Amino acid sequence: MTGSGSVEGNQLVIPGPDYRCDDGTEPQPMGGPGLNEELRNLTYTLDPLTDTLSVGIGDVWVRENAEAPNPAPQPSEQGERTRSMQQAATAASWDGLVAKGHFADVVREAETLGLETVLASRGASDLKALGQAARYVGKRPLALRAFTALRERNRGSESARNAAFFLARLQEEQGNQAEALRWLERAAEERSHSIAFLTVDPALAPLRGSPRFEALVALRSP
Repeated sequence: MTGSGSVEGNQLVIPGPDYRCDDGTEPQPMGGPGLNEELRNLTYTLDPLTDTLSVGIGDVWVRENAEAPNPAPQPSEQGERTRSMQQAATAASWDGLVAKGHFADVVREAETLGLETVLASRGASDLKALGQAARYVGKRPLALRAFTALRERNRGSESARNAAFFLARLQEEQGNQAEALRWLERAAEERSHSIAFLTVDPALAPLRGSPRFEALVALRSP
């Protein structure tokens, strides 16, 4: 994707993002207006301290060739880092920590509090943040549990519908293509907003060309 935008406070707004496939063609949405039109005024949350961008579908973007934000602390730093994280917990929401790239902090705090307690009691925003953080630190089974809990405890909400798309991405990343397609079909059936990224999300690239995937694309073709 390329595009020019303006920074408004901590928001980066791109009025006309230009999405292109590897062969230079414009990706086609599953229906409705063209994808470049559908994603007009795409808005990212900008964190100048970590030089990261976050977007509504849950991705956190870092500058090309930049080091990953918030590298894991060295053992000698672990105790102090944990104490600092716990002291800041009341002031920093988990989605705020994810936006800053502090993925390990979110997972560590959830484990400290007790995963079963967290999955059974936390709200949709925290469960989404935990799922995103767990995915970024390579704990995909935990990410699956977080997004599954989000759906079960928030049935019918937009957060639950978007969680179906996240679950599809996670299943594909674990090599479970049948499950990934099942969750994509569920997301399309529930009209998740995230389905707009079906044909451009790199995590779903291995599914392209499969009959079930192409059937989803065809469902919303003009």
